[in-house]
Amino acid sequence: MIFGKRGEIEDKGDGNLSALNIGTNGGDSVFANFPNGYYHNASGRPYIWLRWTDLARVLGLDGSKWLQGYSAAGVNGTIPSYQNGQTTDLIGTNGCDSIHCWVKSGYHPGENGHAHMWLHGTN
Repeated sequence: MIFGKRGEIEDKGDGNLSALNIGTNGGDSVFANFPNGYYHNASGRPYIWLRWTDLARVLGLDGSKWLQGYSAAGVNGTIPSYQNGQTTDLIGTNGCDSIHCWVKSGYHPGENGHAHMWLHGTN
């Protein structure tokens, strides 16, 4: 109380609340909005929460850009990974010097950076 008047700033304590809005400046920074108030705690470090979905959106995370089994900020990778020999079917030839194969969409790891395939004829 100062000069007989009590302040009107809301006491938010530790914080422990979710950011109202997060975004980016389009460059190298992310912002988070939270309600006005007096934030404090015994450690001197009050906090707010950033939801994974909001953070992933702001960062532009896209699970279609990385392998299954990997995740970041709650976004899971969706690209399947196949071991050599699991991915192709021979579907025909041109009668001369080449064959036509189906290769499953996904990542095909191989030794020394070269994937190989086994061809399985379909009849």
